[in-house]
Amino acid sequence: MGNALDALVPIRLVRLAELMSRLSTQVFETRYGVRNIELRILGVIGGRGSLTVNELARRAQVDKGWISRSLTPMEKRGLLRREDHPTNRRQTVVALTAEGEAVLAQISALAIARNEQLLEGLDPAVVNGVIDELMARTVAELDPPRD
Repeated sequence: MGNALDALVPIRLVRLAELMSRLSTQVFETRYGVRNIELRILGVIGGRGSLTVNELARRAQVDKGWISRSLTPMEKRGLLRREDHPTNRRQTVVALTAEGEAVLAQISALAIARNEQLLEGLDPAVVNGVIDELMARTVAELDPPRD
């Protein structure tokens, strides 16, 4: 490593995330035409029935505007549908179509296989434990308890 900052866990994790994002783009965009943000949207909505755009953005941890811009091409490709919220006219509800569910199922199977390959030779419980602990500590720093 080049300097002291290169050894810091946050910097290494950002680099790892960037590499994984590039790999994800190579695999999922090439095979299924699904960009990383669209993959996140499919994953967040999948199994939940429907979500408001605000809830989708919150769960995906992505800016609402970015989510909204990403929904239009997904809707045109038949992966999801948008509907008016039944009780709040200012909100939109998003749900996967049958095509969206099918694409998500195909992607999920491949993603699970790739995850198993990535963790080969490692103890998944240890890896997940470290990730969970780092997430919890980071969330705690972002939102410290108030007295």
